[in-house]
Amino acid sequence: MALLSQLFRGDPKLEAAAVSNPAHIVPGAVGPHVSKIQQAVFELDEAVIANDELAASSYGPSTAAAVLAYKEKRDIVNRSYQTKADDIVGIMTMNALDAEMARNEGTAAVPIQSLARDGECIVTVNSAGASPSFVPDPNIVFGVIHLLPQVRIAIAAAEFRLLAAAPHVTSRKQTLPTGPGTEAAQASLRLLDKVFGFFKFDNPRPAFENMRTLFRNMTVALNRSFATAPLIAPTLFVPNPQAGMEKVAAAYTSAGGAFFGPKVKLTNGLPANRIYICNNTASTSSLFRTQVAVHELAHYVSGRPIRIDDPLHAHFFDPDDGPNLAAAEPSVNVKVKRLTPAQKIRDADHYAAFAMMAARGRLF
Repeated sequence: MALLSQLFRGDPKLEAAAVSNPAHIVPGAVGPHVSKIQQAVFELDEAVIANDELAASSYGPSTAAAVLAYKEKRDIVNRSYQTKADDIVGIMTMNALDAEMARNEGTAAVPIQSLARDGECIVTVNSAGASPSFVPDPNIVFGVIHLLPQVRIAIAAAEFRLLAAAPHVTSRKQTLPTGPGTEAAQASLRLLDKVFGFFKFDNPRPAFENMRTLFRNMTVALNRSFATAPLIAPTLFVPNPQAGMEKVAAAYTSAGGAFFGPKVKLTNGLPANRIYICNNTASTSSLFRTQVAVHELAHYVSGRPIRIDDPLHAHFFDPDDGPNLAAAEPSVNVKVKRLTPAQKIRDADHYAAFAMMAARGRLF
């Protein structure tokens, strides 16, 4: 029987794990199916999983501990041969995870990932549904309508950089290629290192593939819904309709909203499969709004393959708008240096910064 949750259904390894003993997911496994299990135990139990395991989508010690804790909490034990829970995802565990995730997706409100004007990201859990509606500023309506082409350019530029670098990324510590015809790859790898600390990874390939998938999913999100629904690109970015959100956010969406159907709601009652731009950004530049949009898109496609959080809790660029964004070498927030590469590839504003810097010359 097919799995029910939006997170799990259609994944052949997880579908098999739900019905077949030989298909158990065990420590040492690697792949997108492991990333989905990690996302589920995080959403259901707020499990803490090591950054290197998240980056590599690997079933390492912290993932195994999270699965064990999930099973112990729910007394998932096959008493035909066990007396206590283990740390594998077998038939019973897979079906329990799927049932809980399906209930969450169908009825529970989704937390809001709200980006404050100062760059700090806040997960708004309590409902803001009581806040009154208001008429969006015409400037932000105009800005939202004209946002999509610039966002497409930024993401396409990021994908081009990754495409140029791809032939030279291996499972060994990264070095710059040499010789004729490698100029584009060299520039792309330098940018990856500048933003993500790419040369510090002992094995950069998993992190690189996760980045490629994330930007590819952004492109898909701009063109269609991930669910079987009509095209949503013309209305993906919409003006915030609630006055209460203006006090806490410059923009907001949900983690993984691209994978939600139209019935899933945010905790403020609005559809979770949209990205809302607040009126308070009307006075900002189009470059700033583009940066904010890519930041929110990173949250929007979060969880497949990796969950995108906000370890930085600030804008990558400082100052975050004005001449600095258009400068040949924009100044960077000092907080960026404090993050490890594993944290950087899970930070939404690093994806925004990479896209903006990749698009330099095309957007400004």
